[in-house]
Amino acid sequence: MKEIELKLLSVTPQEAREKLTLIGAVKVFDERLYKRIVFFKDAEWQKTRTWIRLRDEVEKVTLTYKRQENYSVDGMEEIGVDVGDFEATRAILNKIGLKEINYQENKREEWKTEDAIFEIDTWPLLDTYMKIEASSDVIIQKYIKLLGLEDREQMFGGTGEVYMRKLGINVDDYPVLTFDTKI
Repeated sequence: MKEIELKLLSVTPQEAREKLTLIGAVKVFDERLYKRIVFFKDAEWQKTRTWIRLRDEVEKVTLTYKRQENYSVDGMEEIGVDVGDFEATRAILNKIGLKEINYQENKREEWKTEDAIFEIDTWPLLDTYMKIEASSDVIIQKYIKLLGLEDREQMFGGTGEVYMRKLGINVDDYPVLTFDTKI
């Protein structure tokens, strides 16, 4: 399945909340801490930007296969399922030979409209950004205009791409990336 999303960089949480309120978006949940572990099968997966993500989203735990096919609004292949237990799933992934690359944390607040999801994401060492996910690029572009954020830098791909562009670092080189991480 294709994930259709775009990141708008350098949007403060307060600015995002004000603009989302103005367009009638509804808050799904307040900011919460997400924890994730990224797994690779082998070096080929790393070269082809393919990975498994195990994520604790507070109210549920998800396991997702991701592959960055290209750097466009619909360039990410994603297949995910809910799993019941973070540590048990982690143990299974290790037992079948997947390699833990890193442990990451971020803070996320989610909003929605009838046709889009908006995530206010804060990651260690990065400025907060807003992610817009919808069924098409046309819908995403509509919301960028409605929110008055056409002037913001736009990015596609995983958060690792943001780290590389903004800080020049490869997140795969950091086995732990939390809000206590110093570079």
